Amino acid sequence: MVAVEGFAGNQGSGQLNIARVACPDSDLEDQIFPVTLSTSGAGDDASTSCGGAGQSDRAFHWVVPSDGLYAFKAVAAGYSAVISVLDGPRCKDTELGCSAAIQELRDMTYQLDIPGPGAGCSADCTVTVSSPGTITAYLLDENDCSGREIDCKNSSFGGDVTLEVSSANNDAATYTLVVSEAALDSPDYTIRIDCMQICS
Repeated sequence: MVAVEGFAGNQGSGQLNIARVACPDSDLEDQIFPVTLSTSGAGDDASTSCGGAGQSDRAFHWVVPSDGLYAFKAVAAGYSAVISVLDGPRCKDTELGCSAAIQELRDMTYQLDIPGPGAGCSADCTVTVSSPGTITAYLLDENDCSGREIDCKNSSFGGDVTLEVSSANNDAATYTLVVSEAALDSPDYTIRIDCMQICS
């Protein structure tokens, strides 16, 4: 069934057009991951800021089942896969992020307990992850990976990744830090928390 009605009680004449969507060509609803796929013989429907122009590709439609942090990873045999995530149901929608999946990634999760700033005060804190390798760091509200994402940054060629969080309550706050790095490199990294208290 297709229903067409006016917004906020509006009414009038119009047109309805229905056309088959060619890209994405597959639906991942109710699928069990991982999903086996092949780009051999496929068309060139997508290219991203991470590459892929002029190459065979496959596009999939997937709806997030609930709020939370989701990681997308493509593991390919014999070639370096490029994976991208778009905000919308079409292959030309806005790109949320992409990655050239050259190596498998390893995720480490840490629980951060930041003291409360005290009555009438707030605290501005920075969480700095320093690494000589390629890392991505996520800072989540609450003490598990289902919390709201507060900040996310990446370092492609080593250096510091700095995440920011502000607190304006009397109680200690618990956050979850997720650090994703290339598993084959496994470089050592350090985590530092700096807070500045502001009282009115």
